[in-house]
Amino acid sequence: MNFSKMIPLYFNLILSITNDIETQELDLVRTYIDMNDWKNAEMILEKLLSSSTNPSILSAAKELLDQKK
Repeated sequence: MNFSKMIPLYFNLILSITNDIETQELDLVRTYIDMNDWKNAEMILEKLLSSSTNPSILSAAKELLDQKK
């Protein structure tokens, strides 16, 4: 039995953890903005705006991008 493959599944079932990459990317964007690194923040925001279908992600990304303007 391969336990290394079962452990992440077990924790996801028991702890209800989700790995939402778009939310993580928004967190990273906020960190870049806090560091005044708009170049990297904008790259991620543009990616999210062009690829996400999640309305809350799109709204947050637009709001963060508007902060620069």
